[in-house]
Amino acid sequence: MIVVQTPAGQVAVQVSGTGEPLLLIPGFPLDHRMWNSQLRSLSQSFQVIAPDLRGFGASSKLGGSVSLRDYADDLIAIMEQLAPGRAFTVCGLSMGGYIAWQLVRNWPERVARLILCHTRAAADSPETARGRRIAIEAIRQSGPNAFLQAMLERVLGATTRQQQPELVARVQGWMAAAPAESLIQTLEALATRPDATPWLKAINCPTLVIAGTEDPITPAAEMRELAGQIAGSQFVLLEQVGHLSPCESPEHFDAVLQQFLRI
Repeated sequence: MIVVQTPAGQVAVQVSGTGEPLLLIPGFPLDHRMWNSQLRSLSQSFQVIAPDLRGFGASSKLGGSVSLRDYADDLIAIMEQLAPGRAFTVCGLSMGGYIAWQLVRNWPERVARLILCHTRAAADSPETARGRRIAIEAIRQSGPNAFLQAMLERVLGATTRQQQPELVARVQGWMAAAPAESLIQTLEALATRPDATPWLKAINCPTLVIAGTEDPITPAAEMRELAGQIAGSQFVLLEQVGHLSPCESPEHFDAVLQQFLRI
């Protein structure tokens, strides 16, 4: 890994391969390790860049409140150092997709292609935002274990939980590494994020939307509707995967990306 100094702190970045830059943005509360398969398979044709978002992995701790725009600012600072002035492909999963909205909204000239995995454009409903704040209080009072266990059961599909116990344990370990304060501050950022739906019609780069048949967090029907609001986008539904298809079915996920990227 390398460490990139941004105006807000140090961000650890895993970089693999050379060629056109491909930025992989992890979901909450994970780090670059969720992209291990893609770092291997795509590095033959791309400079694959997988950061640990600030507050996670080997990056600097969060010093206070954070927003999705703050995360996007970090990523632009990284790309200015690793691929100055170049357009790049953005691939974001879940919260990574929320950060991708910020990139394509504020720096559209830098986003050559957009890949949206298991994410949504709408802001939190009042009920969902309330649930996040209840989780924040529970983490403050009792620690993060109960919150992370409940999340683990939702991010992995039923097929994965039944057939891939080693992956379940690995994802559980990745999640457990997230500091409690990072969980709290990021949950607040998620609860207050803007509605990106009005931005969809302005997206004019090639876009791929990926959903999973066993994903209860961002159901396939919702993601298909999202894809329909982005002109010319492609929609792919992966079978027997939940919210983490790059980990649950990396061969199928990678094949979809390679076709989209025309490797």
